[in-house]
Amino acid sequence: MERVIRQLEQMIRKVDQASVDRHNSLVNDLNRMQAQKAAGMRNDRVEVVKELLSHIYGKATAYTNLIIIAGYVAFYSMWGSMKDHLPREWMLTAGLLITLSVILFVSVEIYKMILTGLHYKKVNKVLNDDQTERAISTIQQLEQEFNRRMYGFWLLMLIPTIITGIGSGIILAVAFAQQLLLELVA
Repeated sequence: MERVIRQLEQMIRKVDQASVDRHNSLVNDLNRMQAQKAAGMRNDRVEVVKELLSHIYGKATAYTNLIIIAGYVAFYSMWGSMKDHLPREWMLTAGLLITLSVILFVSVEIYKMILTGLHYKKVNKVLNDDQTERAISTIQQLEQEFNRRMYGFWLLMLIPTIITGIGSGIILAVAFAQQLLLELVA
């Protein structure tokens, strides 16, 4: 089980890094196009802010996924050590809920990976086909569509992912409390 979790962690880190790399590539291409448009009249502050935002987004995404994965690993470790002491219904319910949460989380990451890949394919096509000011407008429209689709799906999946994950954690916490009370009373 731990090997599967480690493999899942590695896969998510690779997907996140690829997403950040694609995003950084897009930022660099947009910066290059804007530099050509301005013909040397670049605004250094805008460039610095874009780079900073890109960097912050990449770090925040990686950190968030790391925390989520650590939560899943911690849950499975505690669940594995407690499952023999849990009533069968609690053990199965907690296992089902956390498994659903993991499936939802991984589904979001896979969707994000596919959508991001398709998005950057479209952006690269625009960059290769059109080196004019119109390309910037087209890319901005693609970015808006990408963000709308990405965050719409993310929000739709976020709530059931959280509910199932927290639900399984509550079941485990109650089981720990119950076992502690039984130990203290005995």
